[in-house]
Amino acid sequence: MRFHGQTHHPGDLRVGVAQMLQLAFFGGLAVSIAGRGLLPAAASEWLSNNQLLSFGMLFGCNMMAGKLINTGAFEITYDGVAVWSKIGTGRFPSLPELVESVTDVAKLPSKAKGEDDSF
Repeated sequence: MRFHGQTHHPGDLRVGVAQMLQLAFFGGLAVSIAGRGLLPAAASEWLSNNQLLSFGMLFGCNMMAGKLINTGAFEITYDGVAVWSKIGTGRFPSLPELVESVTDVAKLPSKAKGEDDSF
């Protein structure tokens, strides 16, 4: 038996938005901690008066970025035949379901599993 794992790409739009949110998070942290002198006086004063709110917004950006790129993908195939897909079902299989699904697919004839006997 051989296992092969890989990541499931969440889509270019989600990745792009997540990268912008992460950039806002790290840029905001840098400005909040070390760069207040670079901001206009009114913005620097607002940041000083609302530190909890600003850090909360920054960490919210970071959490949203993580949620955007997390697909939760969990898929199992046996000889090229799909056995289980968390994306399709919305849940993880129980052990009895997984064993039954793999057993059912293993009993299929070779041609049904996607093998081709042509040369």
